[in-house]
Amino acid sequence: MDLKTARHYEIVYLIHEDNADEVQEVVSKVKDFVEEKRGKIWRLNDWGMRRLAYKIQKAKNANYILMNIEMGTEHINDLKTLFDKDERIIRHLVVKQKKAITEDCPPPPEFKSHSTLTEEDMDEGPDYVDELEDDLEEDLEEEIGEEFDELETEEQQMKELAPR
Repeated sequence: MDLKTARHYEIVYLIHEDNADEVQEVVSKVKDFVEEKRGKIWRLNDWGMRRLAYKIQKAKNANYILMNIEMGTEHINDLKTLFDKDERIIRHLVVKQKKAITEDCPPPPEFKSHSTLTEEDMDEGPDYVDELEDDLEEDLEEEIGEEFDELETEEQQMKELAPR
């Protein structure tokens, strides 16, 4: 590894829920690639299976892997290509860091939606969301109409009380 072109990177990648039994194989493939390019792995955390905020390739869950590595800049695009070509990896993010991050990183807390949407609603897709938006719009129009009626009534009462 050329020290002049070596950089630190934080990487998160998601493995499709259908490939849960292949997580270690995917992680090994990425580790082998980094080591083959004479890179160094500073941190590796498997956050396990977690719920996605929205479906990705029909998956509601994915296995999250966090890595911090040091590797030559000339190899980073090859690493991204490795992620893109592996069908088990459904998303990845590579971010350049100023220094090596070695502390263990526990997974963030699970996202708890305060929404009334259920998993079945998520399955409904965009049409269901459009219906919800229409319902909200109707409710708003109704509220605004009621407030407008109240204002008209107040205006009428003020006119009646005003001296002529």
